[in-house]
Amino acid sequence: MPLVMRREHDTFFPDGRCDACGRLLSRSDEVSFALWPLDAVSVGPILLACSPSCADVLTAQAQPRELGAVSFDAYLVALGEQLHIDPEAIQRRERLAYAIDRARDEAQE
Repeated sequence: MPLVMRREHDTFFPDGRCDACGRLLSRSDEVSFALWPLDAVSVGPILLACSPSCADVLTAQAQPRELGAVSFDAYLVALGEQLHIDPEAIQRRERLAYAIDRARDEAQE
């Protein structure tokens, strides 16, 4: 699964890259998908598709294997739940880390 960090100016953002066309999922106007082989015993690779047409391409390339699919945002929510991620706690931790870094940078000046 090609998860990437993209840079815009001095900030980095997480993103996904389509396995079919290489487009960034955040740049797609369509619903994106996570796909996986249904015959995987317990662990299978995740493919990303930026659109229904790219999902069709990946499904055709996987033949004769059958792929399951879910919208990428639903996949991320399920992943967060599976990993017991508390978004509010993470945001608090990241805000604190940012404030500490800023204070340290200002103290050095």
